[in-house]
Amino acid sequence: MGRGRVLVSGAAVIGLVLAGCAGSGAKPGPWTSRATFTIRSVSAGARSSLIGTYTAADSTVPYGPDGNAELYQGLDPRPNAVMDLSITIGDNPDTGTNVSQFDLFIPAVRGTGTYRVTFADRDEDVDVSVNDWASGVADEWSMNSRSAACTVKVTSDVAMRNRTIREIKGSFGCRGLYDSSRLTNTAELTGRFDVFAQIWCDTSPPVRPCHVQRGIPNYDNQP
Repeated sequence: MGRGRVLVSGAAVIGLVLAGCAGSGAKPGPWTSRATFTIRSVSAGARSSLIGTYTAADSTVPYGPDGNAELYQGLDPRPNAVMDLSITIGDNPDTGTNVSQFDLFIPAVRGTGTYRVTFADRDEDVDVSVNDWASGVADEWSMNSRSAACTVKVTSDVAMRNRTIREIKGSFGCRGLYDSSRLTNTAELTGRFDVFAQIWCDTSPPVRPCHVQRGIPNYDNQP
């Protein structure tokens, strides 16, 4: 998905993924992250056309193949309040049981505020995909378009009782996304998210509170 990044990554990166309805039948875990997103096709000189609205709900703590949300302190010296955020909700529709997925990647999040993502920012990404089981068509909307631009608003960033976990809420809006099925750069994306993200100890010495990384399973290589 996106611009060539691994779907489930342990690197110090930011990714936000909104996914559609889970089809595995598994009950979401205690740290269930949720997101909804709407896709429209907006061609020049034409009225916008609704493609669909989708919802996702998956446990993101602990780190897993269907859902993960992490805050990385980063390898470079920086204030503890500045961290990289990575969120994924749902399986890849091409291989998993979920029907849709959303992925967002943004470095250096400073809590609540507004963050801009554009095609030129290669270290940032917004990506959604949907598998229409009725037609057998998988579609993806990504930043692989020079006209792509997104605004992400973090409206709430609150520590849980376990202070290595934070609940992050917000909204996002994108325009000019590339549509892999229609081969256009006119897709618009809007939605909201409510995710639980775990803070990883990525500095030496670590800045507390954070969760010590003791090795993350390589889910991509599992059958």
